[in-house]
Amino acid sequence: MPKVTFLPMQVSVDSAAGATLMEAARSAGLPITSPCGGEGLCGKCRVMVKTGKVNTPPVFTPGPEDGGAYLACQTVPAGDVTIEIPPEVLDDEVQVLGDRSAGAGDSPAAVRSMVVSVEVELTPPTMDETTGDLERLKEVLAAKNSLPGATATLSAIRELPLVLRANGWKARLLIDLTGEHPRIIRALAPGSGPAPRGVAIDIGTTTIFVQLVDLESGRVLASEGGLNPQTSHGDDIIIRIIRAGEGDGLEMLSKAVLGRINGLIEALMASTGTERRDIVAAVAAGNSTMVHLLLRIPPESIRREPFVTPTNHPPVLRAEEAGLAILPDAPAFFVPGMSGFVGGDITAGILSCGLKKHELPCAFVDIGTNGEVVVGSRDWMMAAAASAGPAFEGGGVTCGMRAAKGAIQKVSIDASAGKVTVGTIGNAPPQGICGSGLLDAIAEAMRGGLIDRRGKLVPGAGKGLVREEDHAIVLVPANQSATGRDIILTEDDIAHAIRSKGAIFTAILLLLEKVSLSPADLDTFYVAGGFGNYLNLRNAITIGMLPDLPVEKYKFLGNTSVAGARHMLTSIDALRKSAELAQGVTYIELSNEPKFMDRYVASQFLPHTDVSLFPSVMGK
Repeated sequence: MPKVTFLPMQVSVDSAAGATLMEAARSAGLPITSPCGGEGLCGKCRVMVKTGKVNTPPVFTPGPEDGGAYLACQTVPAGDVTIEIPPEVLDDEVQVLGDRSAGAGDSPAAVRSMVVSVEVELTPPTMDETTGDLERLKEVLAAKNSLPGATATLSAIRELPLVLRANGWKARLLIDLTGEHPRIIRALAPGSGPAPRGVAIDIGTTTIFVQLVDLESGRVLASEGGLNPQTSHGDDIIIRIIRAGEGDGLEMLSKAVLGRINGLIEALMASTGTERRDIVAAVAAGNSTMVHLLLRIPPESIRREPFVTPTNHPPVLRAEEAGLAILPDAPAFFVPGMSGFVGGDITAGILSCGLKKHELPCAFVDIGTNGEVVVGSRDWMMAAAASAGPAFEGGGVTCGMRAAKGAIQKVSIDASAGKVTVGTIGNAPPQGICGSGLLDAIAEAMRGGLIDRRGKLVPGAGKGLVREEDHAIVLVPANQSATGRDIILTEDDIAHAIRSKGAIFTAILLLLEKVSLSPADLDTFYVAGGFGNYLNLRNAITIGMLPDLPVEKYKFLGNTSVAGARHMLTSIDALRKSAELAQGVTYIELSNEPKFMDRYVASQFLPHTDVSLFPSVMGK
């Protein structure tokens, strides 16, 4: 078994015979970026072989222009090797977003959580009254606490006689309200222990975010986030679905995401002094594929016509069944979705922004690895999934990267001076460009005359900013970048982004057209998602991704998936109504819409072929 040592982190691992450097890195816990899922197509996993020999297909043999770099996904060590991972290749500092929703982190006006704490006192048994402990307890709960028909878990029944007899027939009970009947999940000494706590979980395609919540006050105690480790198997959910159907792929992908979630929960416990048994509830929201992969439900049918999920509404599980490292008997609720491509994260978002309460039509868009759109009001709602692709997460872009330290997130171009100014996350030396920076760069290039409305570069524009030999704009020269290579924006990158923005705008337009509305009829436009939180609104309108509306109509919400999950965690009524909310949304499969292709083709210009849709951009 070859020994592979990774620099600069000085981590070594014994690699299985025939395993690639990518697989060795995964086994060492090093998340090397791999948007294409290890197919050797994206070229993002370039690593340097410092010592030792490797085997790689001839087409991937590095030349001088690569600086001796090998693709980790296609390269197998021939013996002990030392590998250097460049900083832009390691997915270790991705920016993870919380939420900006009203009251985030504060106590809601009213809390009746999915698990409640109840203090009880029983009449001691006598020789004349020998009713069992549990049966006597059920009578008290029905008569004094309005909790008829209660049941109990085996572990709670085991705790009950010891607690009652040690505390003068008094006890504190933790009761799960998610089922048809109340269920006792813990029995404690009266007044003991902290208030029950729960976790709200956002299972994103790219990132995972978890909040620890006090179930009595509704207050957020702590938050943690990190990269979804499934990204090393591909950015796109379709790639992951395919991987899940290969050998042990489903088990591996499930273990990867559960390992990260449980690691984040451990960090929350450590920062707040919380014990595992005190976390007694969980609500998780994610797109349909992410939930199926976590629960090890084969997701293959999601990617094949008619795109049906095995389930849109998984049953409430015990945390142990779901693989969550909290109280084993804690209820684990997965927010119901609407279809294979519009999942529980969107249901949570609708709940979070209060779309169902609006009298006038509104729109909700979650911009991330996948683009989902909802339009409607309190009387009706429709949803669609826009196949936007990973461009705005850095995928498929020559110098693209996720929103991590060193990623260019702001771009300003002074075409008359031939100058580009960039801003990076953490003010670190630039390594690549993330979604918000990509959007800025295209909008600025359009304004500066460096590209035309087709996204094609204008030769000689911008005092040398346009490099004709490789059809690119140099954003950062090699001597100013952290990689030692030019950070560029190519015509192909622009075309990729135009396809992505066009899918999002087309979904918005088609849903509105189906109910004879136009963007101008919208009262409020909600924008959610990690990328949406950092985009420049004017630039998003300039390139034609979002409708040309007055800026005051837009509201940026951040991570509505975790905000909605938290709301359900602390409101049993919201949790119980979530399935009804999801079922009340009409899902529109865009690929079946006769007008879709015409509308989509029309969107493949900057900002659009129909300039009347963007009067503020075109000056009309």
